[in-house]
Amino acid sequence: MISQAFEDQGINNSDVLNAMMAQVGRETGGEYSSKSENLNYSATRMQEVWGKKNISDTDAARLAHNPEALAEAVYGPGSKMGKSSLWMSSPVD
Repeated sequence: MISQAFEDQGINNSDVLNAMMAQVGRETGGEYSSKSENLNYSATRMQEVWGKKNISDTDAARLAHNPEALAEAVYGPGSKMGKSSLWMSSPVD
């Protein structure tokens, strides 16, 4: 299952795998342990964090107190952090 997920994401040789593991190590402080992020934001707080120019009132209201939808919008395929949709046209500062 993990090897298929790696393959699906283009992690298909030792150089890419080493780079991915180094990044995971850096992001987890070398602990390789599970981390979580609280994404239970109000609409107002989302706009404070990311700016009204980056998240519309409509999107903020739709994603408010919906951590799974916000995670998909921020980190999922097609996101601006992955480069597109929710965060409109300009990068988050």
